[in-house]
Amino acid sequence: MILSKEELLKNARLKASENINFQETVRLMNSSELDALAVPFIAKAYQDTDCLSCGNCCKELRPPLTPSDIKRLSFDLNIDEGRFKETYIEDTGHTDYQIMGCNPCSFLNGNACTVYEQRPDSCADYPHLHHPGLKYRIRSVLENYSVCPIVVRVVDELKILVTSC
Repeated sequence: MILSKEELLKNARLKASENINFQETVRLMNSSELDALAVPFIAKAYQDTDCLSCGNCCKELRPPLTPSDIKRLSFDLNIDEGRFKETYIEDTGHTDYQIMGCNPCSFLNGNACTVYEQRPDSCADYPHLHHPGLKYRIRSVLENYSVCPIVVRVVDELKILVTSC
């Protein structure tokens, strides 16, 4: 079952101190061991979650776009990169990435991405759980606790496991 945006926010508020304690526990853990513990929870959460029934990431977040994302999307939309930037990007002043200019995402139709095959790398990678070094990214993972049901499920499963060890 997918929690609504309001339920995710309420859940995040209720579990805020629990999540802070979890973050502190994770900091004391061996990184490789935490990654190994997380793998089955991550796989199961992805398997059981239909992102199209949620779409919160596309509604709430403004992903960074790399120059290659901009080039790919511009080509796909058949507009030049300058026009793409004017229309869809908030200038960050950085040369290595820009930020999507609005949320919900301009490319969201219902809960589906209209540029799915060409979507930004950060969107394709969200919620960024499957990379090694979860220990070192736990703060950013917990920032997504109020947005993504996959994050909620993985974090809650890990909290049970690491507090019982």
